[in-house]
Amino acid sequence: MTRQSHSTPPEGTTFKDLCMSQADYAIANSPLASPSPARGENLSMLKIVARSDDVKKVFKEVNGSNGQDWIELSFNRHDSVLSIMRNLEQIIKVPMAYWALVCGSVFYSLTQIVMGLEHFRKTEAIKFTLLLLWDVEESTFANLKTHTWMHAPPSNLLAKLPSDPREQAERWNQDMVDVEKGDEMDAYISILRDAVKDAVSEETELHEREWEKIADGASVLSSSVEDDGDYPIRDADVMARMHSVNSPQSVDVHFFYHHRTCWSPVELWYCLGYRINSIPVECEPSIGESRHVRRAHQTDGWRPMGWFFLDDRRAEHSACPITRTDLQHIHDSLFGPAEAGKLGKRVSLRTTARLLLASVGITFEIALNQEHAKNRTDGYLERYGDPLIYVCLEEVKDEKPGISPAHLRKICGIDPLADDDMSDLMKEQRTAPVDESDEDLDSDDDEYVRVIRLT
Repeated sequence: MTRQSHSTPPEGTTFKDLCMSQADYAIANSPLASPSPARGENLSMLKIVARSDDVKKVFKEVNGSNGQDWIELSFNRHDSVLSIMRNLEQIIKVPMAYWALVCGSVFYSLTQIVMGLEHFRKTEAIKFTLLLLWDVEESTFANLKTHTWMHAPPSNLLAKLPSDPREQAERWNQDMVDVEKGDEMDAYISILRDAVKDAVSEETELHEREWEKIADGASVLSSSVEDDGDYPIRDADVMARMHSVNSPQSVDVHFFYHHRTCWSPVELWYCLGYRINSIPVECEPSIGESRHVRRAHQTDGWRPMGWFFLDDRRAEHSACPITRTDLQHIHDSLFGPAEAGKLGKRVSLRTTARLLLASVGITFEIALNQEHAKNRTDGYLERYGDPLIYVCLEEVKDEKPGISPAHLRKICGIDPLADDDMSDLMKEQRTAPVDESDEDLDSDDDEYVRVIRLT
């Protein structure tokens, strides 16, 4: 199979032609905070190399008298890939819209924190390659057989830019402002590995380091969490992706949560959905607010896993519509079929369900028996790290949760516990409305405010 070469920049433009003057770069970069050089005691050095002679010439000019055709950058292991790219951009004065950094054959998400990436755990020199975006397709194709399917290839930003130079600058500035939001995800990403590790900790048949490979497949695409300054969480919109460890398939997971106690009635709803990607697809930062939770996650390949809301009379409405077939499809997409000696046999449906929840920051237990429930709790577990990133609070237990351990036990083939709800939880459940005339509670009383717990 032959491929058309894309090694020549569009319309004969060279990499040097894309370099901006110091004045133009300062104007274009004015809406953004200037990137800060890496600081601290634990700095490491990163070597940026180029494949294109065109890029190497620019590197030589930047380096001045020493004439080396690569660039050395210092970085902190708490930096994101984006911050490294911005610091490099400030040196070469070529907008990031025209290039990408590649680790071997892997394109990492801009918001990935480098301390969590395998490429940065090496003892030898750490190296990135600057790749022109019009060469990305050819490079990906050349490395297809050995490509690590941890992240989908980056979108072609160049093709999406307007043709007018002024509109390009405006679009580039807005794109940069948008991706800056990724810095807010640092705390979330730092604990995600522990949440995923907990979800697979009980799979005793896993081979050495297999749980680490599974944990490495969890990526946060976006995380927007808002609180009122002193708990509880007001809004959360989290998008994650679980990558298969042995195929180019992945599963996207989206969690939306809203809670307001300052209104009467109290506003409270959440929904959780998933989408199976049979081939690598571009990452979506969010699918938007899911105010109408009954109808959420039902288009563009999305399917609902569970939802919950309080109506204006504080009656609970919920459903957990995921089926055993749905969960089996997710399992097979991530781990393969349950064949003897294969990974799919060593990972249960129960662990698959827990992994989906862990990918968006929800540590969740599905008790195997009464003793297990007593020792470990059933449903939502104790949080890791910063409580602000955990949106499932514990003050009041909802009677009909949208994510039900009783239903998950049922579809996983686990015997029910003594107090399990035996209703058909795939259908909408509704509790009796609260008669507020019987309550003698002030609106500021903690007991008046209903806060959900996933149990």
